This record gives sequence, C-alpha cells and structure tokens, in this order.
Amino acid sequence: MSLPSFPAFVVQGEEGSAGIRWKKWIDKLENMLCGLDVTADDRKKALLLHYAGDEVYEIFDNFSDDQKGVDAVTGADNTPNTYQVAKKSLTDYFTPKQNVAYDTFKFRGTIQQPSETIDAYITRLKTIAHRCDFHDVDREILGQLVQGCSSSKVRRKALRENSNLQQVIDDARSHELSEARATEIEGAGASVNSVKPNPRRTYHHHGDTEARHDNSHASGAGYNRGGDYSRGSNSKRGSSFGRGNNFSRGGSGRGGVWDSSNPQRQRSSNGGARCRYCGGSYPHKGSCPARGKECRLCSKIGHFASVCESSPQKVRQIFHSTQIDDESTVDEDYDNPYYSSDEVVFSISNLKSKSLSVEVHIFNKPVPLLIDTGASVSLMTFDTYKKVCPKAPLYGPCPLIFAYGSDVPLPIIGFVTTDVNYNDQRIPAKFYVVNNNKVNKANNLMSLDMAETLGLVHFTFALSPDDKFHTLFSNGVGKIKDISIKLHIDQSVRPVAQRHRRIPFHVRKDVEAELNRLEKLDIIEKIEGPTPWVSPVVVVPKKQGVRLCIDMREANKAIKREKHIMPTLDDLIADLNGSTVFSKLDMSNAYHQLELDPESRYITTFSTHVGLRRYKRLLFGVNAAAEIFQNAIAELLADIPGAKNLSDDIIIHGKTQAEHDVALQATLQQLQNHGAKLNREKCVFSVSELTFFGHIFGKKGVAASPDKVSTIINSPPPTNVSEVRSLLGMTQYVARFIANYTTITEPLRNLTKKDAPWEWSDKEQQAFNCLKETLTNAKVMSYFDQRKPTKILVDASPVGLGAILTQEGKIICYASRALTPTEQRYSQTDREMLAVVYGVEHFHLYLYGSSFTVVTDHKPLLGIVNSQKPTTARIERWRLRLMPYEMSLTYAPGRDDLNPADYISRHPNVKTKVKNTSTTWPKTQSLWR
Repeated sequence: MSLPSFPAFVVQGEEGSAGIRWKKWIDKLENMLCGLDVTADDRKKALLLHYAGDEVYEIFDNFSDDQKGVDAVTGADNTPNTYQVAKKSLTDYFTPKQNVAYDTFKFRGTIQQPSETIDAYITRLKTIAHRCDFHDVDREILGQLVQGCSSSKVRRKALRENSNLQQVIDDARSHELSEARATEIEGAGASVNSVKPNPRRTYHHHGDTEARHDNSHASGAGYNRGGDYSRGSNSKRGSSFGRGNNFSRGGSGRGGVWDSSNPQRQRSSNGGARCRYCGGSYPHKGSCPARGKECRLCSKIGHFASVCESSPQKVRQIFHSTQIDDESTVDEDYDNPYYSSDEVVFSISNLKSKSLSVEVHIFNKPVPLLIDTGASVSLMTFDTYKKVCPKAPLYGPCPLIFAYGSDVPLPIIGFVTTDVNYNDQRIPAKFYVVNNNKVNKANNLMSLDMAETLGLVHFTFALSPDDKFHTLFSNGVGKIKDISIKLHIDQSVRPVAQRHRRIPFHVRKDVEAELNRLEKLDIIEKIEGPTPWVSPVVVVPKKQGVRLCIDMREANKAIKREKHIMPTLDDLIADLNGSTVFSKLDMSNAYHQLELDPESRYITTFSTHVGLRRYKRLLFGVNAAAEIFQNAIAELLADIPGAKNLSDDIIIHGKTQAEHDVALQATLQQLQNHGAKLNREKCVFSVSELTFFGHIFGKKGVAASPDKVSTIINSPPPTNVSEVRSLLGMTQYVARFIANYTTITEPLRNLTKKDAPWEWSDKEQQAFNCLKETLTNAKVMSYFDQRKPTKILVDASPVGLGAILTQEGKIICYASRALTPTEQRYSQTDREMLAVVYGVEHFHLYLYGSSFTVVTDHKPLLGIVNSQKPTTARIERWRLRLMPYEMSLTYAPGRDDLNPADYISRHPNVKTKVKNTSTTWPKTQSLWR
C-alpha cells in the first residue's frame, strides 16, 4: 500500500522549543493514524519511526530495551504496547527538565519583534508562561504585553483600568488590521486620510526652502485631512510650508523639486522625472525596482541606498544661528520615518508646580535643565543654543514634539548632538532646539532617559498588598518547599539531658504566649515520652514579650558541621563590578523557613515549665545553621544572574535599570514559588547606593558605612587595655579603607601586649588622632575589573608592611600587617622584598592567572628580583614563592603622588589636628563625589 506524505520531525530548532514542537507533531501524527484507521500497536510504532525521520530514528536506536518498549505489555490481553512506551521515551527525550527560574527570566525578556503580529507574540508569551508556574497567567502576559509590545497605542490601552487580556488582544488585532489596510490604501496612492502624518519639514535658509521627504512606499502623498490645500501665504524668505496642491517642496539635495501631483515622482532640474524610491526614470514600465528591497544604509524596506534619507549627505542639514529664520514653521501632519511615534514633553512652560532643576555643563558652559520625567526627548531653547553652542550644526529631520495637553506641535528648528557633563559624568546627548520666540516661557528640558543615565532619577520597585507578590510579603513564617534539612549527628557522643532552668514567675505568661505562637506557626511541636537530648531554654526580654533562645552547646558537640563555602565580602564586591542599580531582600525569620527532617528533630528538644518542646524548623543555636542556610538559599538562586545572598540578605544588582528589574522579578518569583517569605519593612528596592554588611555599595565603588565610621570618629580615647582592644576591633572592620593600617595602629597595639604597662602618652594620642583623620578622609574603593591592568604598590616601614591594589589609578583595596620582632630586625631591602611577597600573596584572589605590575620605592630591589645570580637563602625562598605569578617589578620614587603607600608608612606619628572629630559624618551622597 502507498503511504500518505507527512512531514518529518525537525530536531534542530529554537532552543527549548523541541518539547512543544514534538507534542504538536505527535498529535498531528495520531490524527492521521486515526484517519487511516491504524489501531495495531506494532504498526503505529513502525509508522511513528518511519514518519519521524532519520534523526529521530537514530535517537530511538540508541535507547535501552526498556525505553524501546521491548517487554512492554498491556494489562488487558498481554499484547505488546510498544507504541506508548516508544512515544513516552521520545517525549521524555525532547522535553527538557523544567527550570522555573530560567523560564521566568526568559519570559521577562520576551519582546515583540518588528515583523511579528500580536497573535504570534501572544502565542510565544503563552508558550513560555505555561512553563513558569505563574499563579495568574493572563495577568502575567498582560503585564509583559505592556512592557514588550511594539505599539504604543496597544500599550496605552493595556494600561487602562479594568482591562483584561482578551480585551487588549481584540483591540490590538483591530489596530493591527486598520494599520495594514491603511498602509495598503496609501501604497496605492489613494487620496485618503493618513494613518500617520507625513514626514514634511521646511527650513528657511537664505531665502531657499529645503525640505525632507518620506522614503517609504507606505506613506501618503502629502494629502491632508478633508482635502483643504490652502494654509497660509508665502513667508518672508521663500515659500511657506502649506498644504496646497501647487506649492514647491524645495530641493532634495539633487537640485530637484517634488511633484505634489504624484508622491513617487520627482522633477529633476532638467525637467525630467525620476522615482524617489529607486532614483530611476519615472514612470516605470512595470513596478518600481525598489519595491520590497532592503536599503543597505538603513535596512528599511522600499528604497535603494542611492536615494536613502539616512545617508549623511542627505539627512544632515547644517545651519548656524545667524542663518535660521524665526519664521520657520512645522507642518502639523509632519512625521519622520525614523521615529515610530510622536514625542511628548510635559514641562515646556509649566512652572507653577514645584520642579527639579539641575545645572549641567555643555561646551564648558553652565546650562540649567528642568528634569521632566514625562519627556521622551530633551529640549534646548534657541536662545540657549545661540549662547552655548552657536557654531554647532543643527540636523534634521525632527519628529513632532507636543507639550502635554496641546494639539499643536512645538516649533522645532532642528536638533544638536553634544556631550553633557554633570558631577564628573560625561554622556552623549541630543537636544531638540525649540524656537522660544513662539512659545511662552519655554525651558531647557532634560528627558527621563538622560536623567536616569545621570543617576538623577531612579525607579522604585513599588509593591502593594494587591501586587502579584502579595504572598511573598504576607504575615507568617514561610516554609521553603522541597528542602528538608538533615542534621548529621555523631552517634558516638553520649546524649545529655541537661537540668531544667527554672523560669521566673513574672515572665511565665509571656513564655507561654511565645510557645503558643511558635506552635501555631508550625515552628515547634510538643513531645511526649523519653528523649535522649534535652537542652535548657534561655528567656531574653524584649520590648514586647520575650525571645526564647535554646542553649545548644552540649547538643552541638554531637552535630557534625557541614563545611559549605561561605562567600566573602571580596566575592560580593567582584560580583557587583559595573552595577548601578541595587536592591536588598531580607528574609523574615530566615532559619525558621527551612524545615528540619523528622529524624533530626529530637536533638533540638528543650524543656519549659509547661513541658518539653522540639523544633520542626532550623534554629539559630545549631552550630551548622549558618552554612546550611547559606547553601540552601544559594542553590535556590543559582540560576538567576544578578542575585546573590549573604546569609539571610539577598542582593539584587544590575548594570542597567532593565537588567536589575529582570533579576528582581525572577528572584521574587523564585522565592514565592518555593514558599519563602520576606520582611517587607527591611527590603530596599531599586537604589543607586546600598548599605550592606557595614559597607556602602554604589556605581563608583565601595565605601565604609558612615554609621560605623562616625562611631569611631566620635569615640573618646581609651582608658584601659580592654577599650584599646575594642577600638582595634572596630577599626579592623574598615581597615581595607586605611592605607598602612598596621603602621598607624602600632603604638596602640603595643599597649595590648602581655605585661605591657598602661601608659597613654603623646605617641598613643597621635596614633589615635591619625587613625581618626585617616578614616575621615577615607576614599571610595573602586570595583575590581578583570579586564583592566592591575598594579600593586608596596612599601615597608620599620614596624609594618603595606600594599595597595590599584587599577588605572583607582584604589581597589588597602592591605597591611605588622612586622614580628624578628622581621623588624631585617635589613630595609629584606623588608621591602617581604612587602612584595605579602602584597602579592594577600591579593592572590585578584592576581593569580593574570599579568600585573608591582611598584616599589626601593630601587635596589629591581636588581635582586630580576637577577639570575644567587642571593641570600631568605630572598631565594621569597623568589620561589613568587614564581607562580606573572608579575613585573618597577620602581617609583617614594613620593606621595607616585606611591601613596609610602606616606603614612613613614609618617605614622605626625601630629594631626582632630578638633572636628565630633562633627557629623557627611551624607552618603558625598562619598561618591
């Protein structure tokens, strides 16, 4: 018998789409088999493998016998059921394992392609959304439609109140159909109203009229609504821009004028006619050669590069301030083929409400700009243009720009491109120059994009109880799904049932209330019967009620710690390099969100005056809790770029606002899907600077927290050894921001040595003052960038070693350590060599595997390091330690401007004025300037 034709399954395709395509293909195959009345199992399997194609057959041939269904039987008549098994095996093969976090990330980045219909776009969104485990799929698709659709009109309709997905899709289809029909009509040259206004713009230049024209087949011919062609008379210089049927359309750049009777024909200077789309003679014998062709310059369809309006020689219209006529007009039907829609500004003349104005520098001249968060473009008045950049060329054409609430476009003369300087930032910008003589109280406006780029405006990720993440921020304690913590208990350790600690009568009611609360939250449970481990409870009073802490010291002796890698501050700093937007998520009752395995709960038993209880969740007192929790949350966020946790705090970061928002959405979705809960009051969303673990992270680098620094600066001198140790402990936390920290603190550390007499003399006071002064002037540490060249500046003093990690003159980190009594007796050359070894090994994480430069102020060291001759055994050992590194040693004199590691090393006891040590630490923003 002859078999009907049926397309084979295409294995290769878009990433992640094989499973969906296979399901559709197998459904179509089964429909065909049903139509052919094929019911025998062996025939169905044979046809499956035949129609699937060679690639699928090869895949199936490599399956095991179980996957092929060799021994598969049905329960009815013991006949082989190999078709279903083969179908299931192939389905499992083509269907990837579901990764909700990745699919959510992919969903957030799905936007409508230029040639994609709204139905095709919605289909793509639905396909991905079904893999994301969304609670409300339609709502998620509607939200992504607002963000990713290409039509601003569809977006506005989607943002209306009470809009549902189906209504928006219906409106989008109608709009899409109307656009297509209008384009078809306009392409045929019919005299009808335009869907989009025509790209017409007149410049008056020494009496000549220069105009731009459309380059698309789909545009109309300059016909206006209602056919009224008489608008205004001739201006002072050349002809006015009217709608008349007989007005001149200016030069095209080739000495020709447009024939208004036919939009495709252009009359050349010699009287001939040529096509505006292909540049050839007009009329054509057939269709225009440019129809459907892609331009090599602008990639638009419908014209050749020889007549492209994007050509620099044609688009650029250069004028100077003395050549621009104040009578310049703008056609109300003007539109630009290079812009998809009109532009809108809000604050062109509205100064009644409180506004935010900043001063920027353009061409080294101060220019005040009003920040208009509703503006899609930046504006500059003509007066400002003449004052700041009169020789800068103006370009055209320009889009229609409307003030908010106005139907009349602004009189735009042209646009100028320049650089804008603000707070050590330099960005390229485009300003549209508005004729302020025709607009009352016109202002220089900064668009939202420019304000966001300069860091003047930030979007806050606002959340409300009705938001889609309402369960994530709801009351109660979360329980992360699919994670059960098993404590590894050493059975060789003898169990200890500790003596009960009696609870005072006056707090017993509070203790009972807390126990009841924990039981209702499913954190603890009652226990009856014998138990080998019992720990006492410690009651800690707080403002409202009490906190129950379990003394797990004896139980911890039997709990084996899990040695998970804990991330360091250096790891976090490396990840944040280049980020400009940050968020911080705080997990509510963090440890309690991880459930303990039932077999591990017995060791958490504790005694109270109302009986024994034990924990069902991970608790703070367990010695391995920190590592366990860190690892569990890290695995949860592993597939989300831009998300990293340190204990119960999660940092979200991105190089742009959009990148940050995608990471934030994916993280929140992942946490909500797994049943976690966040403390809303402690979360911080979408900020340019973030305080975290005693440090401030911003786009320029890392700085010490002002709170910690002010505590040290405002502290009085120590009065005993214990207070000196406390001071050194506080300052050690910010030592990465202090050059030669050990040298400065050497007199203070001497006081903590065994049998050292207590004596607070001028030397100790000077060290104390110098430490404060250094902290006051602490610099912002830049982020380490693996792509930039790295230098280490090293120095040695009689009491300590110092090293500074730098890139392109910016400090990444300080490091220092004290010399031992033996090392203090080394020669200066040996100490300098030891400083090199210390600096390189201390910054091993940053240096190993790349080439770098070490800078020393001790010139004799160059001959020792670079020489092949044998030297002392000590230096030989140090040279061997440096062999794994690809380093070069250079010399720089010991001057502050060349080697900043030198100054404090050699001047630890300089008397420093500290009259202002009690002043308030400056605001956070000043750290980044």
